[in-house]
Amino acid sequence: MLPKLAIRISSLGGAKALLRRKTWRKAINDLTRHRARLGLCISLSLLLGGLTLAATARAQSAENPQRPAPVMITQEALAGQSSAPFQITAPQHPRVPAVVSTGSTAEDAMINRLFRQGKAAGLANVLYDNRDQDHSRLDLTTLPQLRETRYQDGPIRQRYGTGLAGPFRFDLPVIGNASLAVTRGIFSRSLPRLAMQSQVPAQTAYGLYAANHLYVHPEHRDHDLAIGDLYAAQTPYMLISQGSSGSDRAFLRALALTYAAFPPNTFARLREEGLLPATAQMILRRTRQEVRSDAQYLSPAAHPTAFAGESLRPLAMISLANSLRPDQIPPMVTLRMVEDLRARRGWDYLAVNLSEELFTTPSAIARIWRSFAGQRRMVISAASSKDPNGHPLQFHWVLLRGNPEKVTITTNGPGDAQAEILVDWHDPSELRGPSGIASSRVEIAVIAHNGFHYSAPAFISLALPLYQKREYAGAGAESRLWRINYRADQRIDPLIWPIAPWDDRLAHGPDGQINAMTRRRQNMAQPDTLRRKNDGSWEMLGAPGTRDIARLVHRAAGPPGQKLQLQEAALD
Repeated sequence: MLPKLAIRISSLGGAKALLRRKTWRKAINDLTRHRARLGLCISLSLLLGGLTLAATARAQSAENPQRPAPVMITQEALAGQSSAPFQITAPQHPRVPAVVSTGSTAEDAMINRLFRQGKAAGLANVLYDNRDQDHSRLDLTTLPQLRETRYQDGPIRQRYGTGLAGPFRFDLPVIGNASLAVTRGIFSRSLPRLAMQSQVPAQTAYGLYAANHLYVHPEHRDHDLAIGDLYAAQTPYMLISQGSSGSDRAFLRALALTYAAFPPNTFARLREEGLLPATAQMILRRTRQEVRSDAQYLSPAAHPTAFAGESLRPLAMISLANSLRPDQIPPMVTLRMVEDLRARRGWDYLAVNLSEELFTTPSAIARIWRSFAGQRRMVISAASSKDPNGHPLQFHWVLLRGNPEKVTITTNGPGDAQAEILVDWHDPSELRGPSGIASSRVEIAVIAHNGFHYSAPAFISLALPLYQKREYAGAGAESRLWRINYRADQRIDPLIWPIAPWDDRLAHGPDGQINAMTRRRQNMAQPDTLRRKNDGSWEMLGAPGTRDIARLVHRAAGPPGQKLQLQEAALD
């Protein structure tokens, strides 16, 4: 009644009607009584208005809260720790802001609504780690709950705070980035390619992944239509953005909103199991623009080497993350090499100091095809993969790159947990990624399903030296290499592939094994003849009519800062 009264008395028309109906004295008395009641209305209105203003002020304060202090990495924080990885404990979040994001997009509204309803974990227990000295930095002004790391100026920042992650393990989940690359010299490469060049950096990347640390890096000229896909392998341990500096930011924000969207009990379970990065990888791949079904998730479309920012669907990522129950979270696929590639150094390929193993880690195995053989065989098991809730797993072995007629995957065991993989030699035109970019590797994704959700992929990569222009006779296991050219007329990785200024024509014995070759060198009129010895060395015969014989092996070497070269090293 009071608001209605206030409206009536405050209207001039209502006062005139009242005066016409009553005598002046009664009218004055009535007005006096109404004024008293009106005063009460005004007082209540002011009180309610004050409460409204206070609530508005609190909302504005929540939308623009004071940021929590960064987690500082200082010399004191490393005291008592003798070597990396250093363990860093983040202090308790002092006061969690009432909103996850102050942005104005649909995904911001969605995540804030879920957080207010208690259905989303928010970002109070997540860190942002920038490792390029703020060159390409996530805008934290719209993510008030997300704390950042800061490296002490001086030796700490220069030595430990720039480039690939690895020196630190934080006790909270981390999303981070470094928009950097090696841009000069013949060894120029992106940070992801640097992280996949050998066992140690690949194992370090896995350690971060299993410790709930997920980083984003641009491909920077390692994955382009004009140049090709220069990666020798792929791992799920990081995200590679298509482009250069700044292309990583969209992924950082999408990951932050995804982490915030997990239900609180699901987030806690994922964190406990070390599965936050793996689950985020699955969500990002399953929701990208090109993937609208489970069948497409089990196809090359979901798993490019580098991801374009425009393929992200943050709303779908938030929705899928928020739908995950703690008793249904997907596992991490772990791989074990049962039977590796079989090749003898010096016999089946020339360089006695090079291996065919690039790296072996739990969720990514990478091999290098050096052998003269026309077909390679591996047996790999995923049986050690464990579902966090004990659900039985069904495994899918998905050919991502390669000619299906030249790659045979034969699965066996419970849930198809083991596979024999046969790969025939490919021509360059047969190896292209889902975006049409030329590649030089055959690649298989291994994905588990626990009855509720698919897992992130584990990868098996086999890099081929396509620059060698090999020529085979026959097909499959019966094929025989008869010519190989070691000169490179394209961009290759000089840390993996050795070159030489010659081509070899190979001869085979009755057993099908290579027993001799004729070597034609650049600017040399006469070829050399080499015969293979039983110990893997080679005899180089002298000129016709002479008895000179040189015994040698081949090594991959080169002066510092130069490409690998195949060199003939004399043994006698």
